[in-house]
Amino acid sequence: MTPGKPPFALDTEAEKRLVAACRVGGVAHVAELHPAERAVHPRLIRWLCEQSANRDIVSVRGIRLDGARIDGDLDLDGLDIATPLWLDNCQIGRIDLQAATIAGDISMDGSSFTGVDADRARIGGRWFMNGAKVKGRLNINSAVLNGQFNANGASFDNAEGDAIHAHDVKAAAWFMNGAKVKGRLNINSAVLDGPFSANGATFDNEEGDAIRAHDVKAAAWFMNDAKVKGRLNINSAVLNGQFNANGATFDNEEGDAIRAQGVKAAAWFMNGVKVRGRLAINSAVLNGQFNANGATFDNVGGDAILAQGVKAAAWFVRDAKVKGRLAINSAVLDGPFSASGASFDNVGGDAIYAQGARAADWFMNDAKVRGRLAINSAVLDGQFNANGATFDNAEGDAIHAQDAKSTGWFMDDAKVKGRLNINSAVLNGQFNANGATFDNAEGDAIHAQGAKSTGWFMRATVLKGTFAFFGGQCDYVDLTTSRLASPASKLSIICVHAKIGRLCLPNTPPQGGIDLSRATIDTIEDHRSGWPAPCEPGEPDGHRARLILDGTTYENLEFPDGDDERNGVSDAREREWGDAPRPPRSCPGQGMVSGVVAKSPPGLRGEIWQRRVRWLMSQGPDELHHRFNPQPWKQLERTLVKMGYEQDARHIAVERHAMQRRADHHGLRRSFSLLLHILADYGFNPWKTVGWSLAMILLCGFLFASMGGCGWNCTIQDGSSVGDFFAVGAGNVFYDAPAQKTYPSSTAGSIRSISSSHPQPWNGRFLAAAQRVAVPDHRDRAVRRCLPCRALGVGVCRTADAG
Repeated sequence: MTPGKPPFALDTEAEKRLVAACRVGGVAHVAELHPAERAVHPRLIRWLCEQSANRDIVSVRGIRLDGARIDGDLDLDGLDIATPLWLDNCQIGRIDLQAATIAGDISMDGSSFTGVDADRARIGGRWFMNGAKVKGRLNINSAVLNGQFNANGASFDNAEGDAIHAHDVKAAAWFMNGAKVKGRLNINSAVLDGPFSANGATFDNEEGDAIRAHDVKAAAWFMNDAKVKGRLNINSAVLNGQFNANGATFDNEEGDAIRAQGVKAAAWFMNGVKVRGRLAINSAVLNGQFNANGATFDNVGGDAILAQGVKAAAWFVRDAKVKGRLAINSAVLDGPFSASGASFDNVGGDAIYAQGARAADWFMNDAKVRGRLAINSAVLDGQFNANGATFDNAEGDAIHAQDAKSTGWFMDDAKVKGRLNINSAVLNGQFNANGATFDNAEGDAIHAQGAKSTGWFMRATVLKGTFAFFGGQCDYVDLTTSRLASPASKLSIICVHAKIGRLCLPNTPPQGGIDLSRATIDTIEDHRSGWPAPCEPGEPDGHRARLILDGTTYENLEFPDGDDERNGVSDAREREWGDAPRPPRSCPGQGMVSGVVAKSPPGLRGEIWQRRVRWLMSQGPDELHHRFNPQPWKQLERTLVKMGYEQDARHIAVERHAMQRRADHHGLRRSFSLLLHILADYGFNPWKTVGWSLAMILLCGFLFASMGGCGWNCTIQDGSSVGDFFAVGAGNVFYDAPAQKTYPSSTAGSIRSISSSHPQPWNGRFLAAAQRVAVPDHRDRAVRRCLPCRALGVGVCRTADAG
């Protein structure tokens, strides 16, 4: 055997060129040779690898063959190859590199194989398989590459199992851009110092994992515009850089399309991606943002995105389309959640489930949500924004935000079909829903029991259902231009036990009632045009909802007469909402309040109490007629007195007693109450009592005079001088006033008499006339009769001595 020559004959031109090229460090190009001459026996390549340390046979530049046909399997198992090995554009059966060590690069660019087994191989440089075709399995399990693995544009086909088995592989980087993989890419537990890149690649394994990268570690992960049919399983992966799959397609309709549970990455980008199946990224930790703007997620009937407990710098799904549930409950976002312009569709369930989530802000401007937004117990360091958004869940809560916390809540021009449940929420700023529509006619349109905020602004808002503010607390509620269109038999506004600084009620009548029971309000700003219709006589209780003021307390009425153009104020809303009502202008007509003259504004004298009585008559029949409730009337009295309208307060008090009398079914009490009303207006009108007293004095005087004690001093002389006679009928008794004068009589007597005008005593007699006689009057006496006495036919009112 000649030194430097193989121990077998070189049968083809390709073999001869290869041996020569190895000696000088060149490349054996044989692609242009006749097919028969391109053949290279596997034993020659093995012999060259075995002699790779012999510089007389193999140059330091290595074994480099291009375009050959290697018939049969190439067995390099366990070899220690001291130089690079290039087998580019070759046709090879199966190559065995198990436990082999290659000092430099290994290149198989453009080659085709029936399989490659490089289990536990050690590659001192890079591995190139760009454009290669492997029909069978590429087994690179536990291999160690000091350089990159490159399979750009390659094709791997092993539909029955792993197309690439790279479990626990270690490499500087992994490139498969534009590759096509039919079967599974198993790269779990791999450690890549650089990125994994499969931009534009295709992975197809419908029955299971298309890519299994469990617990992989890499500098970054790129799959932009890739197509994956089957599952991408990257759970527990650790990426020091970004995960990028912009424009990619992931399809695993029956399960997880992407399983990234517990993954750690610097950021996650899926802009414009299409996902059929579930994206499971729960418990993931992202030091940067999650971005899926314009993406499509489709998993109807289940979770489209499962991000429970995720931690990220921010979450962006702007203009995305999500069919199925986005579950982001217990997530912690250092920045905002932004889904402006996105659509979420999960009818009959939660479209977005974000219970207990924490974020800097929450943006859903112009979003469309079919199903429930569950953001209960969420904590937002900033605002909730859903301006122009649409929420549709007619069968229940459209938005469930119980116990949510934020610095503000904005839903201007939003449309909500179903209930906004924001009870017990704490808003350190305002709630704004100007121009919004809330539609839940069968129940609460807004359920805000126990909610706290600085203000509720719902100007030009349409509420088809009840605004329920049970026990709520805020500085300002503005419903001025809202339209409340709940059914007439239901309540439009419920503020029971609420504590409100300023309550601005609608300026148009609500179709339902207003319940302010036991609410504590500093200022009520209401409008006469928006008062409910007064209760009609005989109207049954519950026929339609009314104004309920049971236990309501308030300090001020912004517009005492209900007219916002009549209190020296053109538009109260232009003032600071915390201001107290302006004092009335000075004008004639006044009432005394603690020594201070309080004057009524122009045109209001005698009108405030009448209009406010009309306001109180908007209560229901039960409060007005059946079981009269005096508290609303007393509260109005106290408020008007405090504001300086004492006279109007007195009128209200009189009306209160009158209403209470009418509601009393006890006849005696009603009669006594009516008497107090007639005589003294229940003590509120002392001049009326004086007038009645004078009338009684005159009446009593009249009656007293008619019984003989007239003091009118009107004189008419029946006998003007001596010689007058009194006619006395038979059987009548007359009194003989002159002393010691004898008249014909059957009896005689003597009495002591005192004149009403003379204190001296008289001696007189009562005589009975036996027949009609004319009794002479021997004294000059004036007989005085008043007109009433004459009308009554009384003969003598009083007799006085002429002298």
